[in-house]
Amino acid sequence: HAAPAAITITHVPFERWLPQLARAVAAVCEISTAELVQRQSRMPRIKRARYAFILAARETLGRSYIEIAEALQCRCHSSMTAGHRIALQWRASDPEFCQLTDLVNAIAALLRNPAPVQLDIQQEMFHDAQAA
Repeated sequence: HAAPAAITITHVPFERWLPQLARAVAAVCEISTAELVQRQSRMPRIKRARYAFILAARETLGRSYIEIAEALQCRCHSSMTAGHRIALQWRASDPEFCQLTDLVNAIAALLRNPAPVQLDIQQEMFHDAQAA
């Protein structure tokens, strides 16, 4: 009687998508995650990063404005609605921002559809099957 195969499945939890995306956006934009969640930043680099994050979180990951606001430590989700609208306008008129959001959306898509599940099957399973 063979022992069952050991199978290890690695899964990126649904609720961890936004923190992972925030770290990725911060790295791509060469800012810290603390700067990404900083409210009222006037630095264009940080604003662009925030708007790219909002756009990807909303459109690629399908997260609600409330969830996005929580991820950015913002009390009011209506700012996320406005940020999303601004991001769409910038995408239409700014080729550099369009490139940034394409990259951030691609990263978000990878988070949503992680690599195929890794299966770790014990070697003994094959020996027992061959002996039978």
